[in-house]
Amino acid sequence: MSLSAICFGGGTALIVLLSLIQISPININPWSAIGQAINKNLVDSISRLEEDVVALRADIKEQAAVNCRARILRFGEEVVRGDRHSKEHFDQTLRDIAFYNAYCDDHKDFENKVTELTSQKIETIYMERLDKNDFL
Repeated sequence: MSLSAICFGGGTALIVLLSLIQISPININPWSAIGQAINKNLVDSISRLEEDVVALRADIKEQAAVNCRARILRFGEEVVRGDRHSKEHFDQTLRDIAFYNAYCDDHKDFENKVTELTSQKIETIYMERLDKNDFL
């Protein structure tokens, strides 16, 4: 009997044996254990990737809040200076204010409340312009 015949015959016997164990009513699943062992590195990599995605999403939301804050403060300076704006520009700034306030409420450690007075001024001017229909 040659070495290849022994290896092939032994390999086939092992596959048949493991398959029979898999089919038997005893709850032994050697294929799952083998699959888990083979894929452990892949599963670990996917877990780390999921953690990175969660962290990235948090960073993106924080950066969005920072951008909203900058736009709110800039817009506030412009309206106090007397620059005129369209209703759409006011509406976008009011959406920025809502997003920024919600983010600050959800993230107590985030630098917040720096736009509070500016936001109030923007809302006051918006209401005045809305009453007079006096947008750009």
